[in-house]
Amino acid sequence: MADTNLVFSKIVAFPKPTIWSQAYNAGKLFATLSLKKDSKEDEESPDSLSIFGKNVLERLEEEFFTIETKNLESIKQAVITTLKEIPDEVTPSFTAVVFIDNILYSFAKGNGKVFIKRGGKFGTILDGTNEDLATVTSSSGKLEDNDLIVLATHDFLDIVDPTFLSSSLGNLTPAEIAEALTPKIHEKDDAGAAAFIVKYSKQTTQPIMQEETKQQIEKPQLKAPFFKKMVPVSFAQFSHSKKKFLTVAVVILIVLITSIFFAVKKQNDSKTKALFEEVYASASKKYDEGSSLLDLSKSLAKESLSEAQKIIQDNKDKLPEKSQEKEKAENLLKNINEKLSSISSLEKSTDEKKTLSIAVKNGSGVTGAAAKASDFLKGLGYNVVSTGNADRDDYKNTKIQVKEAKKEFLDILKGDLSKNYTIGETSSDLPENSSEDALIIIGK
Repeated sequence: MADTNLVFSKIVAFPKPTIWSQAYNAGKLFATLSLKKDSKEDEESPDSLSIFGKNVLERLEEEFFTIETKNLESIKQAVITTLKEIPDEVTPSFTAVVFIDNILYSFAKGNGKVFIKRGGKFGTILDGTNEDLATVTSSSGKLEDNDLIVLATHDFLDIVDPTFLSSSLGNLTPAEIAEALTPKIHEKDDAGAAAFIVKYSKQTTQPIMQEETKQQIEKPQLKAPFFKKMVPVSFAQFSHSKKKFLTVAVVILIVLITSIFFAVKKQNDSKTKALFEEVYASASKKYDEGSSLLDLSKSLAKESLSEAQKIIQDNKDKLPEKSQEKEKAENLLKNINEKLSSISSLEKSTDEKKTLSIAVKNGSGVTGAAAKASDFLKGLGYNVVSTGNADRDDYKNTKIQVKEAKKEFLDILKGDLSKNYTIGETSSDLPENSSEDALIIIGK
């Protein structure tokens, strides 16, 4: 197993009596937390919020290290248990990540976000937009060497927006990034700003790469022009010794031609194998990279899978027909296309989403649930035209209905809403005379 190395640095604003934040690390666990209180009553005891916040982070560490089998669900339950201790009058913004082998487990709450920089690509892994403490947004995915992970509270992102953050990372170390961004945080004097920058690297033994071969493999063509120059001679006119000599010569010639043919074939087989290994290895690496990014960022996953697709398409015709190498390349291309199709089926542009009019109803009994869901959907580009209360307030899960004419949006809505809500019943039987194209009832 590769040796894992984590290099990290943090940025934390100066606390205030009613606003506090911290970036916390315990082994492979990293977390950012900010707490806000609207009340001014604690200004007489300015350390009370910071003491409570530190207790929350220590409780998170205790819950985490008592887990016997650490996976996405068990760690998520530890996070939920910890955040339940935060009282209603305190507003949290929380993110956490855990590095276990080459897997990253991410958790977010209260508009906290987790980002990844992989090579020249930058994207959002997780967005904790839901404010119900019983609901924590989570994800997991495979890490690659030199991945840079950024955890940030909501207030941090109010000062350093994702676009500016992406441009600030460059090829800098976590310490250099923190040094560059800290003055900007302290200049704004926002006590809720906190962030962690973590660089993941692993040491692996590099395989010996074969010499690159990009030339097209040509089939052997044997030419023997000397046959054309042979003058027809009757074999019967030769003496016995000459007949014997000619027979031996013909046998030797056949053996020589056969040897040349197999030597050329072996040489071309070697070239085919070298080309295949180069193409297949490059495409497989991009395919694995894209597959590992599916749960983290679909846009980054699509980019890697498209690169893998291009590698195969540009080179598969250079491989001999009906060969094992070409069959393997075509099978990999089929798998790549299936992954890309699965991403495309869940993607709609912002302009397309705006064509879907949505009514959001509160069926949870929680005040403001419909408004929060409306803001979440608008942030994804949807056209929410109305909010209100449902016919009852005891819906356990979120219900989605669309018109038959808009049924292509059903899976897309389900995928987007499942980031923050537990989806229950879905259907495309919304009456055509309904004034909206879709009805969403938010459950508990």
